Amino acid sequence: MLLVDIGNSRIKAAIAGLQGPGPVHIFSSASEAGDFAMASAIQKVVISSVRPGITEELSGILRNYLVDYLVITPNSPFSFSHRYSTWETIGVDRLCGLEGALHISPQAGSSPIITVDCGTATTINVLDSTRVFIGGNILPGLGTMAKSLLAGTAQLPEVEFAHVAELIGNSTSACIESGILFSTIALIEKVFHFLENKEHSVPEVIVTGGYGKLVAAHCPLPVKFSTDLVLRGLYRLSVKSN
Repeated sequence: MLLVDIGNSRIKAAIAGLQGPGPVHIFSSASEAGDFAMASAIQKVVISSVRPGITEELSGILRNYLVDYLVITPNSPFSFSHRYSTWETIGVDRLCGLEGALHISPQAGSSPIITVDCGTATTINVLDSTRVFIGGNILPGLGTMAKSLLAGTAQLPEVEFAHVAELIGNSTSACIESGILFSTIALIEKVFHFLENKEHSVPEVIVTGGYGKLVAAHCPLPVKFSTDLVLRGLYRLSVKSN
C-alpha cells in the first residue's frame, strides 16, 4: 500500500509497512508519484490532498493502471470527533496530522495534543483530552512571510532561515529571520499555555513540515518532530479501511 500526502509545495509518499510508513519519497508531480506506484507494484493508494487538481490527475493515472485508491475526506473514520463550524471545507491534512499524532503517541488520548505543520502555511491544530478536535490557527508559513516582506518592501533582503540562532538579530537578514521564526513560536506557546490552563493537563506538541525541524529546535516547549506525521495518519486510516 502506498500512502500519499499531496501538499501545497510537494508530494510526499511512503510504502506502508507492518508498523507504519516506510522511508519518505518526495515527488514534484502526480505523474512521478504514479510512476513510483507502478514501479513498486502497489495494489492500493491512500491519499491526503490539499490540491484537488493534483488529486484528480493522480486518480486518473491510478484508474488507468487499475490501481485501487482511497482519497481521505473530512468524513473519513478519524479517531476523534470535532467542534468545528466549517467541517466540510477543512484541510484534510490537518486531520490526518492529528491522526498521525495518535499513531506516534497512542497514550496521548488522556492529554491534549497540539500538532504544528510548518509548510507553505503554518497550521496549529488542537485535540483536547477527550479526543475532540476544537480548532486551531492558520497563518502564513515562514517562507511565505519572508516572500511577502520581499514583495512588499523596497530594501529588505531575501532570507533563507539557514542560520537563525538568536532572538535579537544583529543584521537585517537576522532580524527578519528571528522576527518571523519567533513570532510563529510565540503563537505556539500561547496556544500551549491556553490549553494547559483550560485542560489542567500538559499538552503534547508534535511539529512537522518543511520548516518543522527549525521551529522545533528553537521552541522552548517540550516538542517532538516528525517528518511523516500526515503519512502516519494515512497509515492509521488505511488500517481502519481494511
